[in-house]
Amino acid sequence: VGFYSTFVVADKVEVYTKTCDPQKGNQGYLWSSDGSGSYTISEQPDLPRGTRIILTLKDDATDFAKLATVKKAAQKFSSYIDFPISVREDGEDKPVNKQEALWMKTSASAEEHTQFFRYLSGTSYGEPFYSLMYQTDAPLSIKSCFYIPDPD
Repeated sequence: VGFYSTFVVADKVEVYTKTCDPQKGNQGYLWSSDGSGSYTISEQPDLPRGTRIILTLKDDATDFAKLATVKKAAQKFSSYIDFPISVREDGEDKPVNKQEALWMKTSASAEEHTQFFRYLSGTSYGEPFYSLMYQTDAPLSIKSCFYIPDPD
């Protein structure tokens, strides 16, 4: 459902991708669909490593082509993930999710906890009353941050 939600705003979606693992080959691929329930996959030579997604927007969804809208959505929904996302601005790729995934670190400063807490709570103020980083590897690998907000 998640990926196919792109068809709410797009008539066509193209995903160009190439693995970073040289043992899996040097071939790139293009996945393409118009959302009608079928798709095509074709080999693509000379692709750079990584993934590029191209949406052909519907006429009533052109606001999503505005750079400010794209950056705001990417920062809101892709902050603190463990791989880089960038947008092309002024001819160069600029990162939009600069924050490191806090729960993936072995420790974090009080300032980092405060910044993440404010991001999660959607505010520019306040500090967690209590914070805890928890990691375990058995029987599942779990890495998490736990916050208790200030009761006042």
